[in-house]
Amino acid sequence: MTTQRISQKQAAGRKTQYGYVQGLTIIIVVLAIIGFGILLIGMNKLTGSKVQNEIQYITDLMGNTRSYASQIGVFDSTNANLQALVGRGFFPPNQVSGAVGSRVVTNQWKGAMEVAVGTISVAGDALEFTSPGYPESACKQVATQIDSLVSRIRINGTTVKAVGAKTVPADVDAACSGNTNTLIYTVSAA
Repeated sequence: MTTQRISQKQAAGRKTQYGYVQGLTIIIVVLAIIGFGILLIGMNKLTGSKVQNEIQYITDLMGNTRSYASQIGVFDSTNANLQALVGRGFFPPNQVSGAVGSRVVTNQWKGAMEVAVGTISVAGDALEFTSPGYPESACKQVATQIDSLVSRIRINGTTVKAVGAKTVPADVDAACSGNTNTLIYTVSAA
């Protein structure tokens, strides 16, 4: 049987290689942690940006609703359906897709919006916008920040702001859950 002897130089080389691999592994792990942190920060900023965009979008809908109501008087199913409102330029072009007559309007989270004639005091004195697909954190932020813009807010079927009242943050927190929340907000014509 032959015994193989390792020279001191070879042994030192193996120790150096082991140290090199261990050091490289530590560097890779640190870079991965930093990258993950940057990704989380970016995702939070992206969500925050979407929330602000959505609030601006709802602000614009409020203005468009009131302006249109001053022209037509009372909303009904012919003058206030989604296709009619799209045709009047009610929604931002970047949120409208599809062919004429079958247009789709989406919110910041790509939920397909719906519109219906609403009632605050009398039939047709408001529009109701149904907007699905809100993640939980965005649902909570948007619902509490649009309080002064809309007359009524429902989340997943639960009323969190009644006409003439303020939004109740605890009700919003309880109603928003999961990643597919639906907000229905009623915008008054006056």
